[in-house]
Amino acid sequence: MASDQPIHVILVPGADALEFGPDIAEAGLRGISVHPLVLTPYSGDPIDGRRAYYDDAAQQIENAIADIRRLEDDAIIFAIGRNQGASILGYAAAGKPDFCGLIFTGAIPELSIYRA
Repeated sequence: MASDQPIHVILVPGADALEFGPDIAEAGLRGISVHPLVLTPYSGDPIDGRRAYYDDAAQQIENAIADIRRLEDDAIIFAIGRNQGASILGYAAAGKPDFCGLIFTGAIPELSIYRA
């Protein structure tokens, strides 16, 4: 993708909280600015507490977008969500034109097919 516009990617981890080391390294080689989120471990009722957790994570995503826009209003913004982070990213991005692209990945192939 050739562009004079700055490119940023927001990384949303899964419940495993694994680092995005290889993704960050590859983005750096391509001149892409990376914004990895650090989500708190999920706690609370698995059903009743889910909305509050997702709302908090969605707010972190919106804050990252706002930080990018404050510095570079014309930036191209992508996001990658892994496993639970993919569902959080989908929730946060629903109906919002903030992203130029979203990638939802999963460790279990069947979940990736389901998300697609």
